[in-house]
Amino acid sequence: MTSHAELLDFLALAGSGDHVWFAKRLSSNDTGVNGSHQSGIYIPKYIGFAAFSTIDTSKENPKVIIDQCLFRSHNLVVDGLHVTYYNNKHTRKSGTRDEFRITRMGGLASPVHDSEATGAILLMCFDCHRAANKCYGWVARSREEELTIDSWLGRELEPGQLISNVLDTKQAPKFDVPGQWLEHFPKGSEIFDYVVATERQLLPVDKRLLQRRQREWALFQSIEASHVMPRIREGFSDVESFIQFANSTTNRRKSRAGTSLELNLSRIFDEETVKYQQQQVTEHKKKPDFIFPSAAAYRDQTYPVRQLDMLAAKTCCKDRWRQVINEAGRLSEKHLFTLQEGISDTQLTEMFSEGVQLVVPEPHLRFFSRVARPRLLTLADFINRRLELQD
Repeated sequence: MTSHAELLDFLALAGSGDHVWFAKRLSSNDTGVNGSHQSGIYIPKYIGFAAFSTIDTSKENPKVIIDQCLFRSHNLVVDGLHVTYYNNKHTRKSGTRDEFRITRMGGLASPVHDSEATGAILLMCFDCHRAANKCYGWVARSREEELTIDSWLGRELEPGQLISNVLDTKQAPKFDVPGQWLEHFPKGSEIFDYVVATERQLLPVDKRLLQRRQREWALFQSIEASHVMPRIREGFSDVESFIQFANSTTNRRKSRAGTSLELNLSRIFDEETVKYQQQQVTEHKKKPDFIFPSAAAYRDQTYPVRQLDMLAAKTCCKDRWRQVINEAGRLSEKHLFTLQEGISDTQLTEMFSEGVQLVVPEPHLRFFSRVARPRLLTLADFINRRLELQD
């Protein structure tokens, strides 16, 4: 079992400036939970070309063979890992592929292909420009390790996101940012309200939530750049002032991440006329994210239990879903909304046995096994349930 100190050493290696690294949460496509036969771990082109600048793009599907990959989190060495640039979009008239993939990552013995690692953070670090053709990997095994990696990254790594030390030059969506926001950084709720106000159409609830979160993050990054980049260009007179500025920037990101999902859900509940309350105390000072239809109804012992619900909201529920079990003692079934891209059938079975009903965005159903999908609720399903109970 590796130690916390070894994780810190790994992060120091990745951040040394001599490596190309990326971090993502393993989806069910990566671990194979949903039964897909995806060909390896996807790498965006801007990362692939940065790590493997000498790859021969004149050939069809050129590849680089990495002599050795060490998964330090699991003390596992994988020989002959392949990185392939699938480029038939450029080499064939009917071709469509234009992407990098990492394959031959150790088979079933690899932590990357462990179904129970679905949702865990994967950090890959490449050192392919040196004579020693090696790379390194770390798959987080606990919530504590994920918090350490999140802190190193400067923000919470959410499902579907990818963070790297290589700049993505692809242009983000452009926004007409209000002038006052260039002087004073807006609150997260103000940014969210602006995203909603500038929508061109009202999508179905599941797609509505995903699109709003995507636009909200893009807008936040645009505002952040307008505030942070001039300060960086000015420079810092001492290390302490730099650290304070970096901490302030990181804390602002954490604050936004901590409220975004609840803001999105509460706005959709309002739009769909669902009755609810947020952060109301149940038993033992527990505060579910949402209680339906109200805290007063929940506390009224004569109110029918079958008409009550609670909903917890967690961007990633791996190793965190158990927190939900004791949040509303009157209810034998607790609902949990998550953005996590797949969960192992074993963990889902354990959730159901503990009375936790998973709610996911409809487009994310494809990340779950065919056996699991009928047992899940979409956000639309949950809202319809509440509207029927209200009636």
